[in-house]
Amino acid sequence: MKKFFVIIMVFGLCAINHIARADEVDPTSHLTYTVSSSEVTITGMDPDFTPPADYALVIPDEIAGMPVVAIGNQAFLDQT
Repeated sequence: MKKFFVIIMVFGLCAINHIARADEVDPTSHLTYTVSSSEVTITGMDPDFTPPADYALVIPDEIAGMPVVAIGNQAFLDQT
């Protein structure tokens, strides 16, 4: 019974850790962007995206195999 309890506790802690890790949010799932000449310009964030409490925006080096070369003018205007 003790082993079962330990296994359940470890699994539970891993699940909580996975839910709480903001660094695992895929930035391509909430960034908006345009593609021109196989290069990406980030234009902003999906207005329906609600970030986790400890969220930190990460601009990826590439999206869909294409290099991110620019962040558009006022791309993150009024974002907190």
